[in-house]
Amino acid sequence: MDKNHKRIRKLDDEEWREVPNSEGRYFVSNYGRVKSFMINKTEGRLLTFSLVKNFRFVNLTFNGKHRTTFIHKLVANAWLPKPSDKHTIVTHLDRNLKNNHISNLQWLTPEEAGKRNGEYYKNLFSGKKLPGERHHTKLKERDIIQLKMMLEKGIPQTKIAKLFCISEMQVTRIKRGENWGDVKIPQKKL
Repeated sequence: MDKNHKRIRKLDDEEWREVPNSEGRYFVSNYGRVKSFMINKTEGRLLTFSLVKNFRFVNLTFNGKHRTTFIHKLVANAWLPKPSDKHTIVTHLDRNLKNNHISNLQWLTPEEAGKRNGEYYKNLFSGKKLPGERHHTKLKERDIIQLKMMLEKGIPQTKIAKLFCISEMQVTRIKRGENWGDVKIPQKKL
């Protein structure tokens, strides 16, 4: 083994199956890891994935053509039997799009997927965020609750902004409910 090649660490109860129609070049595990046997013919090489809208995908070569393939589809095709030809959509049961373990995947018909996922996937693909969904934020929900309590007590916005390392405009937007409007201060029980 050359020094640049890392051994593939085996996960507990991980099993591998050949990716359909790959002629033994690619294998996918029940955990959603993909390895290639194109360079290292004996042990294979773990492929790195990329993300599109939180879906993991890999680039594979079939018959000399490069294809971008979603990992959850690879896992489902290799591990989960399709109930019928109408079942064309693979869904994540826990809605965590990075969890490609076979226990988290299920084949659905387009009608079933529409009923199950409705607004969730419509918003996901339109780029809209779901209520309460936030990514890459400086503040956490508990910070916002504390900040709103400070505003209620009459602490100046400039002091609050400095304390949380945010701009005064951000504090104003939080106060107006433009940002973090769904976060409410818990009411004390009497």
